[in-house]
Amino acid sequence: MSTEVSAALLAKIARIEDELARLQVSQQDDGPRQDAFLAQLAHELRNPLAPIIMASGMLAKLPDATPELLKLQAIIARQAQHLSGVLDQLQDTARLPRANAANPANPANAANPANALPPRQPLASARRILLIEDNRDASDTLRMLLAAEGHAVTAAFDGIAGLGLARTHAFDVLVCDIGLPGMDGLELIGQLRRSLGMHIPFAIAISGFGRAADRERAIGAGFGHYFVKPVDIAALLALVASEAVTGFIAVSQRR
Repeated sequence: MSTEVSAALLAKIARIEDELARLQVSQQDDGPRQDAFLAQLAHELRNPLAPIIMASGMLAKLPDATPELLKLQAIIARQAQHLSGVLDQLQDTARLPRANAANPANPANAANPANALPPRQPLASARRILLIEDNRDASDTLRMLLAAEGHAVTAAFDGIAGLGLARTHAFDVLVCDIGLPGMDGLELIGQLRRSLGMHIPFAIAISGFGRAADRERAIGAGFGHYFVKPVDIAALLALVASEAVTGFIAVSQRR
């Protein structure tokens, strides 16, 4: 079964590479329209790349992984990292500042996020997490990674359902995609923060848009942190278990 998963991940990478080749933009087509197209293209391709990298990291941690499986996992990790670099180059071609450049504390494109999973955090830092992500593969892999750290994760797949859960349950952390059906992440966090007397979780945005302006818009709407897909899992897990989040939760519970 693990070998079948690896083969499926490699097939997804091949499809993404084909899409990149098919959608090469002519260098003669210069200006704002090209920039907007490249930004949108990078966003669309980051979404399927995110679960590939997360699943690859999980494959590397399997206790009964065979040498053949680990070799396949290493291939997936290298190719996924290559594609992540290609997407960064697309953004650079569009002359758009990266969100990570505006936020050095958010290494969303670390050297090898697929192999950078940290040691499991102690249960004392376990959180109740609401995960809102409409991409089912990304949701499933991220939910499993968070659950493996001892966190209790509730998943929603659209903005309206996610807002309903956030209003009726006291979550410690909200991990929310920006581009959601029904209601996007910006509107969701805005409505949640405008709700008088509501418990507000520590809010983390995830998005396929990597421009500095996108990060600024999310932070301005009420998110405490912004990750660009494919998410650096080590950084996300460290943030969720951090003393900063513990302190935020303690203050929020006293309100």
